[in-house]
Amino acid sequence: MHAQLRGLLLAAALASPSVAFAQTVYDQPGTQACNPSCWTSHYAGASGFRAYDNFTLGSTAQIGRVTWQGIYIDQSQTITPGVPNTINWTIGFFADSSNFPGTELYTITLPAASVTATKIGSGSFGASPVDLYSFSATLPSTFTAVAGTTYWFSPLSLAASFTPFFSWSPATATVDGLTAQTDTNGNHFNRPNDRAFSLVAGIPEPATWAMMVGGFALAGGAMRRRRLVVAYD
Repeated sequence: MHAQLRGLLLAAALASPSVAFAQTVYDQPGTQACNPSCWTSHYAGASGFRAYDNFTLGSTAQIGRVTWQGIYIDQSQTITPGVPNTINWTIGFFADSSNFPGTELYTITLPAASVTATKIGSGSFGASPVDLYSFSATLPSTFTAVAGTTYWFSPLSLAASFTPFFSWSPATATVDGLTAQTDTNGNHFNRPNDRAFSLVAGIPEPATWAMMVGGFALAGGAMRRRRLVVAYD
């Protein structure tokens, strides 16, 4: 292949990674810290719990951004809300297995510094005050969720201690009222109420589409010119 043609095709291919996130394909909003329930999704060392919530999409989507809400519970005091102590977040998508998370389909661990944490409110856990946070993470590669298929989503906080620990807050509206939870000893639990999270699809930026179309158009023109040159040789 002509060197110029190879360059044009390469330019078109390199345009594709530029992605925008503008279409929310699944949304379970929440405004409560721990009412009626919040479930721990936090590992410290070799112990802890992980929480999961299920979802099903109406149309197949490439999920590229995830958000979730939760609190940090510090049971050693009741005066000051717990301060986030997450070092890394592990984001996972799982297949469904009889209304429980089954095979892990996608997992990525991100440093807490690359996950946006925004305080959006406050509340209480028992007698202790807590702050409600919204977290948002862009995935380095998208996860394909097929329409009509049930999946489980899980954000897991990884930290050095359980003082405090992250607990996933509830959704405002009920979808199926089902959360799952596991612990590091291999125990499995079905928990009540849905969790607060949303999923956003990745779509190419308008500029990316223009670059791709332009690149392929130039590549096509170069191929036609190449054929003409060969025909007259």
